[in-house]
Amino acid sequence: TPPSPLTLTLTPTPTQERLALEMERREAEHGIFHFADLELRQTIGVGSFAQVRLVLHKPSQVPYALKVMYKGQVISQDQVAHVMSEREVMSKCNHPFLLRMAASYQDGDALYMLLELVPGGELFSLLRQQSYFQEPVAAFYSAIVIAAFEYLHDRQIVYRDLKPENLLLDAQGYVKVVDFGFAKEARRQCTLRSACASSTLCTACATPHQATTRAATITRPPPARFASAPAQPALPCA
Repeated sequence: TPPSPLTLTLTPTPTQERLALEMERREAEHGIFHFADLELRQTIGVGSFAQVRLVLHKPSQVPYALKVMYKGQVISQDQVAHVMSEREVMSKCNHPFLLRMAASYQDGDALYMLLELVPGGELFSLLRQQSYFQEPVAAFYSAIVIAAFEYLHDRQIVYRDLKPENLLLDAQGYVKVVDFGFAKEARRQCTLRSACASSTLCTACATPHQATTRAATITRPPPARFASAPAQPALPCA
């Protein structure tokens, strides 16, 4: 009688169980969200070209956040590519530690993204209140971000904008990664062979203010004491 094959049974960790349950819950509640079913409430956030409104989905009585981006301001601030990329990336993601987009809309004046409501505020605010995190707390938040990034990287998505301001706390105290305006799908290899010998994707990203500041710095002539200094080697790709 041939020996029976060896089987290895792995017990899921509490985090894996929670991830599985959350994925099942999201799949169960997934449906069609009509714009007419949204009841607009107060404004809860304002940005350079967008505002965020609290809305109530009347059929389910579930609150959401509605991101409103005005087309004229998006175009004038050269944010069209970022907005389109954000929508495309978010439509492909479904993970408990990533902000979920339930639906998107548009009319003649604005673009809309219906997002899950994350009521706990920014991790940055919590860090500022406590000055620093104890090691177990820092490890907990870091593990959540790593799990979220593993999900993105498995789908060839590069986030490119990690900072405490883009980590929000949900009602249970878990972190969600938000703001995918700089996220990018790594569809091609690096073409900047003079600066990077690897096959990784080379990208550059900055806010409009950062880009203007960097451009001004690049075009400014160097101080006289550095005028004859040898050229510096190109920086490696991030």
